[in-house]
Amino acid sequence: MRSLTYRLTLFGLLLLVGGCNRTVPAGEATTAGQTAVELSAEQQKRIGLTTVSAETRLIQETVRAYGQVDVPPQNLLTLHVAMGGYVKSTALLQGARVRKGDVLVELVHPDYVQLQQDYREAVAKLEFVRADYERQQELAKGNANAAKALQLAAAEWAAMRAQTDGLRARLQMLALDAGAIERGDIAPSVKVYASMNGFIGEVNINVGKYVSPSEPFATLINLEHVHVELEVLEQEVSRLKEGQPIRYRLGRDTASYQATVYLIGKEISAARTVRVHGHPVPPSPVLLPGMFVSADVVVGAAPHQVVSEEAIVSFEGKKFVFVQAADQTRFEITEVHSEPAQKGWATVAWTGAAPASARIVKTGAYTLLSMLKNAEEE
Repeated sequence: MRSLTYRLTLFGLLLLVGGCNRTVPAGEATTAGQTAVELSAEQQKRIGLTTVSAETRLIQETVRAYGQVDVPPQNLLTLHVAMGGYVKSTALLQGARVRKGDVLVELVHPDYVQLQQDYREAVAKLEFVRADYERQQELAKGNANAAKALQLAAAEWAAMRAQTDGLRARLQMLALDAGAIERGDIAPSVKVYASMNGFIGEVNINVGKYVSPSEPFATLINLEHVHVELEVLEQEVSRLKEGQPIRYRLGRDTASYQATVYLIGKEISAARTVRVHGHPVPPSPVLLPGMFVSADVVVGAAPHQVVSEEAIVSFEGKKFVFVQAADQTRFEITEVHSEPAQKGWATVAWTGAAPASARIVKTGAYTLLSMLKNAEEE
């Protein structure tokens, strides 16, 4: 439906249909302006005027919602280092695709070497205290030593095992091979590997920069389970059910895509909305986290009277149709309530009593409106 923006064309339209009569219904207050246009059959033909009857169709009822594209928490990684270090090399670029196991960044720091050295020393000492503990056990069998010495050896053996296990766990966090270190191979640097497939998001590092464990150096996003996260007003939530279709649009894009309601939140936000989780239905466009989404959740269908969108005219914030009188020459402007329905159609609900078997102007409705408003201004 279009808004009225072309009063300057009125004169030309009047020349086209020349001589048409404009009437005011009996009893109509003059302040209401003229409400009808009379056209002969020849004049109707000249402007291509056609009429139709309102049809009853089953129209989908929807709930409007807004939100954004998102990914599940497990598909969005904030990347940190377990131990601070300086960036030796990295190939990270925002938007770059990475596979699980790819090297994201290589770091160097004296603490990495020290940790490996501490582990080797702990392993060596562990062997010593283990042997001493076993020796004390043998001596205890022959009562050759005091129970206190055995207890001390046992405590030292337990402490060294704990220390060694702790150092080994720290090495695992840095992806360092404890077995290789035990064999004498000390790595001068550590590498951070991708733990899943995905795309690199924000990158906060460069070669030579110190990376702290408390600061993320990048994000990794897995787009295999992208969804639409919608906010629905609390008064509409009772109409929603899992599995209902969703028609959604991205930003200013007019194209419509499909999704289904997967989860309905159980908590009302401060804005008095409830979160609805929708799964896109392939084929779907490229979806990136953060994209704005406007959507209609299809909650049912009901019969409505509809006419072609072309029959609805807008003026001063209201909507109207022209109803053809029984004599087929008089066309009365009538206010209606109307909303877009299916493509090319609009619902029509009469503000007053519905005209019996009304024929509604389809082609030429804006022409009649132009004539009517021009007559009011004369």
